[in-house]
Amino acid sequence: MQPFYYKRVTMKKIFYLLPLVLIIFVACEKKEESNLSVKITQAFAFATDENWEVNVPATVKGFKTKGEEGNRNASLSYSIDVTNPQGKTFSKIYSGKEEINLTEVKDDITIDVQFYLDTTYVPGDYKITLNLIDEFSKNKATGIADLQLSN
Repeated sequence: MQPFYYKRVTMKKIFYLLPLVLIIFVACEKKEESNLSVKITQAFAFATDENWEVNVPATVKGFKTKGEEGNRNASLSYSIDVTNPQGKTFSKIYSGKEEINLTEVKDDITIDVQFYLDTTYVPGDYKITLNLIDEFSKNKATGIADLQLSN
């Protein structure tokens, strides 16, 4: 027969070990790293009668999809920043969202962002920044490209 205090000592050990086990469990929890990336292949623009039409094709990798095989969806939102030749940045001059339906497994997708700049943007060398957010994983990525406005 065990002494009376044996159960108390065992319970005390459990109460001391339980927080330690919980701390180890939380510390070892696998955290998903952001591997979302965006690469602008080439930003280009051409002059129209009233403005500049800018095209920014970009390749996106590391996005999360949802759905069943053969009918998977990706959701990407983006905004465009433009830095003029003098170094002044105009944030979020354009934004949008792409809902992509994938019938097959793909590692990368191409999005084509098209927007207009008015005639206050004079010819010169600009920088285009594409700020991308994966709506399913909430991961973020940024792509930067040079843009030359010329007549």
